[in-house]
Amino acid sequence: MSKSIPVFPGAKCRIINGAHGAQSPSVGRICWAVWLHPVPHEEHGKIWHVHSADGKDFVNIHGGVAQEVDVADSWLEVIPPDEITPKVQEEELVA
Repeated sequence: MSKSIPVFPGAKCRIINGAHGAQSPSVGRICWAVWLHPVPHEEHGKIWHVHSADGKDFVNIHGGVAQEVDVADSWLEVIPPDEITPKVQEEELVA
């Protein structure tokens, strides 16, 4: 799958994959891209530090829970501004 918009700091994104594939608990969640790790991961490449857009915790690969996690660039899909629905806008207000 090719991305139409590259991830950038401040981008609102949808998590589309994870360490456990489509069954990963964070798949489908909406987040904000905060910053890009300076050193790429050996297997997954670019890694973004993201923050939950709805204020709920993520579950990371180790089973830990937090509102911020690290996600591979290829697992993120930027939500274009014209696709931000009232539900996404509501999540933005909660965050």
